[in-house]
Amino acid sequence: MGFAVVRTNREFVRPSAATPPASGELLELSIIDRVVGRRHLVRSLHIFSAAAPSGGAAKPSPARVIKEALGKALVDYYPFAGRFVDGGGGPGSARVECTGEGAWFVEAAAGCSLDDVNGLDHPLMIPEEAHQDDLLPDAAPGVHPLDLPLMMQV
Repeated sequence: MGFAVVRTNREFVRPSAATPPASGELLELSIIDRVVGRRHLVRSLHIFSAAAPSGGAAKPSPARVIKEALGKALVDYYPFAGRFVDGGGGPGSARVECTGEGAWFVEAAAGCSLDDVNGLDHPLMIPEEAHQDDLLPDAAPGVHPLDLPLMMQV
């Protein structure tokens, strides 16, 4: 069984209902968040075991469940559906523009199970032919990755 990761669907997930501010509201970042040179991607990989379906019901797609939950969460946490923008003072005046454009969401499938790689408990469990970048979302078209508050791959 191969480790190849195939990305099957890519899209922006928007809030599933109206959000409080008018489109385009600008939220100031803290002085710490505006420090030039501190703007970077934080890569994080989380592994969860699938829960057993109750009552013999069909098991829903994890990606579909998480995508729906993300749309609901973005209603209350609407800045994550926006974009980082620089203010008139350049990168040192960055803010979040609440555009509602959505968080970048990538659906992918691996050619192995978590059991095959021991739940990725150890970085060495990732075969050499695989790249760790395959386990993280690729770039959204037309948007610089540092302008997105949230990207995920399921």
